[in-house]
Amino acid sequence: MARTFFLLILASAVPVLWAKTSPLQTTEHSLTKKSELICIHEDQQKTCSLYTINGLQTNWPWLSQRIRKQSESEQPVLTAKRLPVPTGFKTKSDWVMQREYAVKHTGTYRDLVGIEFGGWDYGNGAAHGNPYASHNLYDAQTQQEVSFADMVLPEKKEALKQALQQSFATWLNKEQDNDKGRGAAEEQDDVEEYWPEHAKISDNVTLSKQGVVFHYGVYELGAYAMGTPDLELTWKQVLPMLKPQWRQRFK
Repeated sequence: MARTFFLLILASAVPVLWAKTSPLQTTEHSLTKKSELICIHEDQQKTCSLYTINGLQTNWPWLSQRIRKQSESEQPVLTAKRLPVPTGFKTKSDWVMQREYAVKHTGTYRDLVGIEFGGWDYGNGAAHGNPYASHNLYDAQTQQEVSFADMVLPEKKEALKQALQQSFATWLNKEQDNDKGRGAAEEQDDVEEYWPEHAKISDNVTLSKQGVVFHYGVYELGAYAMGTPDLELTWKQVLPMLKPQWRQRFK
């Protein structure tokens, strides 16, 4: 009887404790000046690059700490010792890399916080810049990073791939409407040839009330000109493919 009473008290207290957690607030802030010339040792040599780096601060210390660690692992300039700029160095004539990097809050859904770590690098003489991004999910209940791929039932992964392939076909059709230079036959070739060869279930996802967006980087689903496809699936499509504990949380 006493044990039952204790459990009832604990169960009633949990929502109160959770309610005391302050709502998430985020603030983007600059970590460098815009196009700031910085020289560091990188890959065992001195490199000078034009950096524009924006970070993200939150009112949840544990989340701010994880964001900082991820940013530092992706951008050595945040922890490396700065070296003197060579005398007479000219950014317009000397070789220099342009680097942009920003951390953004992409949304919160069912106590899962989405954070995007995105950037863009461009070297002098390069044909084009190289964009990149990783989308991390953090569970506010456990204060840990979680993987969407781990939420999927193993026996449902093939079905998820097929759903993503259909979403890819929809995405290509939209691109065809925007790019008159691509024909329907070429788009169909992309679906049949590139998807089976290159595609996988992306773990870079954003969650919303509508469903899940799977983000793909350049070259993951085709040529550079294809860009960075975002493939969308609804919760109606995704929920049956998830493990029971996650299916319950997302209902």
